[in-house]
Amino acid sequence: MMTPALMKQKIPWKFRIARGLWIGCGLVLIGMSGCHTPMLMPVAPIEISKGSDGTIERRYDSDGDRRIDYVERLGTDGRVAAIRVDMNRNGTLDDVLLDQIKQSDCRHLVILLDSIPFDIVKECREQGRFRFFHPPSRLISTFPAVTDVAISEFMNLNPIAGVEVSYYDGQRLTPGWGSYVREDNSGWLSRFDHYVDYDKHGFIYYWPQSWLMHELWMIQQGFLPAEADRVFWAYIVSTSAEGAQYGENGHRESLLAVDRLCQMLMMQTQGKLQITLLSDHGQDTRPYQYVDFGNSVERLGYRVVERIERPGDVVLPAFAVVSYAGIYTNEPQRVAKDVVGLECVDLAMYRNGEDEVVVVGRSGQARITRRDDRYRYQMESGDPLVMGDILQRFRSTGVMDEPGFVDDKSWEEATADHVYPDAVHRIWRAFHGLVRYPPDVLVSLKDGWYCGSWTMDKMIRLHAVHGSLTSRGSVGFVMSTAGSLPPSVRIESLQTELDRLGFPAHRRPEPE
Repeated sequence: MMTPALMKQKIPWKFRIARGLWIGCGLVLIGMSGCHTPMLMPVAPIEISKGSDGTIERRYDSDGDRRIDYVERLGTDGRVAAIRVDMNRNGTLDDVLLDQIKQSDCRHLVILLDSIPFDIVKECREQGRFRFFHPPSRLISTFPAVTDVAISEFMNLNPIAGVEVSYYDGQRLTPGWGSYVREDNSGWLSRFDHYVDYDKHGFIYYWPQSWLMHELWMIQQGFLPAEADRVFWAYIVSTSAEGAQYGENGHRESLLAVDRLCQMLMMQTQGKLQITLLSDHGQDTRPYQYVDFGNSVERLGYRVVERIERPGDVVLPAFAVVSYAGIYTNEPQRVAKDVVGLECVDLAMYRNGEDEVVVVGRSGQARITRRDDRYRYQMESGDPLVMGDILQRFRSTGVMDEPGFVDDKSWEEATADHVYPDAVHRIWRAFHGLVRYPPDVLVSLKDGWYCGSWTMDKMIRLHAVHGSLTSRGSVGFVMSTAGSLPPSVRIESLQTELDRLGFPAHRRPEPE
């Protein structure tokens, strides 16, 4: 028997009318935007040949006139080593050896694709896409794995106000929609040359395919005439919408289009281009069920309010639709232990009076403590983060000191591909400096569940979500034409890694 929180709710007639008006406005907005289409390289070359030395040539007709006007030559490592383009516009294709072009002579482009999981990018590259790039690396996002805090962490802008636009500052709950449209929690946007204003995001999630093409067109139109000595930064939100609407197929469609744009830009710049692609977090594309988390918490005996005034009061922001929840309360220990009993909850976390983070799961409870750059994970009862084998390895190799602390780097390396990637550091950071007003209790939902705005859930039936501590929604990707990156990178360390490659990511536009 389904609980009341999971029963299908009838959509009120007023809501249906409002949704109809909203859809009508969206159609008008799409028409006004012009539905622009970018110039992309064809999906497939018209000829492919393999040399005796193991190299491969892919020949393209980029403009549809049935003549080869662009060629890629792949080396034995599978990457594009050279291209052939008409350098002098005389009808003759000239060889361009990419490794002989100085990076200082190149244009630089960063494209941040919202919500693209690492596994799908890896699969696309193995199938022959993104061959200008070195192999992708796992990019471990923040917890919660959501856009504003993740990109702000990448750009060293944290702490921002809240995990999301709706947060409780101790006096009032910030209204979500108005704050979102004003981009109050998204100061990182001022660093980007391309992004779509947030007041259009609802329409993008409803018509992602049209908006994806429009965004790629905007990037192409903005990048080519831009100042050549400055990094051009682009943020694409429609990739998240493609995944939310169409799951893995939506992500593959987005990646194919982005790869074709990169190929076209390489031809248009005659190979004098370095590109870095990355995502802010992943997106889990398994079947999901919405839960009215506020209703579930109320059934435990708590009162969901907008201001905490007495015992039993909790504030639950519910703006986005995500696989985590934030709870503001004066009783974090009691709330965490109660909500972990809900069917949809995997883990609940809170900071105790000793400045430790307590992790509560159905299998038990543990504490995370930090001392300088070392963490200790103490299992009090059970092992909620499933770290037992890793702790044993730390002991046997001498990495763990007598009080049980292990250096941060060892934690990162040992848990990068864990079911909860880099969990000890990410959980600690969530309560220490990620945002100014962190929830008193953070909840990571089980795979297959999401919560948040009831209205948004009824507007768009999601096929992918993110936010939780688990791998698929937490791990994005990064890859660059400038060089290889470590197999796994924290999003907060990515700037340093790009600097190491000589990619001038620090040369981004400063906020006005």
